[in-house]
Amino acid sequence: LQTYRPEKQIIRDPRTGREVVQLTAGEGENWGAYASLTPFSADERYYVFNSNRTGRWKIYRVEIASGEITQLSDREDVRRETLNVAPPGREVFYTAGNRIWAVDIATGEERCAVDATTIAEGQVHSYLTFSPDGSKVLMMYRTASGKGSVVAVAATDGSFIQPVYRNEEGLQHPRWVPADPRTASVSVNADRQNKPDETPERRARSWQLDLETGKAFPLLIMPPGWRCTHEYWAPDGSRIYAHRKHVPNWTPASIVSVPKGGGPITTHYTDTE
Repeated sequence: LQTYRPEKQIIRDPRTGREVVQLTAGEGENWGAYASLTPFSADERYYVFNSNRTGRWKIYRVEIASGEITQLSDREDVRRETLNVAPPGREVFYTAGNRIWAVDIATGEERCAVDATTIAEGQVHSYLTFSPDGSKVLMMYRTASGKGSVVAVAATDGSFIQPVYRNEEGLQHPRWVPADPRTASVSVNADRQNKPDETPERRARSWQLDLETGKAFPLLIMPPGWRCTHEYWAPDGSRIYAHRKHVPNWTPASIVSVPKGGGPITTHYTDTE
């Protein structure tokens, strides 16, 4: 495995006095996992990240104690912002082209976890989430013969890919609900939240999806005059949270949630600025 000198720095925040550990530096871009995903190995020895420090995107790990950086991938078509450590925390998964790859974080051993070359057009969506035991991955792709997006469940050992939901307008933000083996959420590409004359169903930010039946219903819907973004699930899968913003000024902004299965909106925090 290619290794690089440590870039780690320990900084003392001048306002709070808190210790801040900087793990990467240099001129290239370094991207961690998306905010609601997992960039750490289970033992918290390693942090995994994307970097284009060599001129194209690759997957790296940094040993938190020593700061040593090790390259884990060397593929041509790695997606930026594409990584998530799957339960039980041993392998990091990422997309490259229309395949999903898994790398053992400690040893660097790599394998093709899912091969979607016969059913997917272009690249598999970079956002990957997993069943509670890590044996299945929720993936999304465009078909080779049609419009829109398909959400599928695939075995992380490569044994099957099962399409479960399709939308002709296209989909985004697929998420397997934590601690729930059969439920996911997804958003429609056509964002109609700012169109108050649309029906609540068509204005929905997120839909809840049953992965066994393929049925979905609108879950995260803000009242007219408001919209929400950056949704994420509670660790126990009981609620979906989001940032709610006023239209068109974006303030006040709040952290809100609704229960899995639907229900009233709960406001947890609001900032007027």
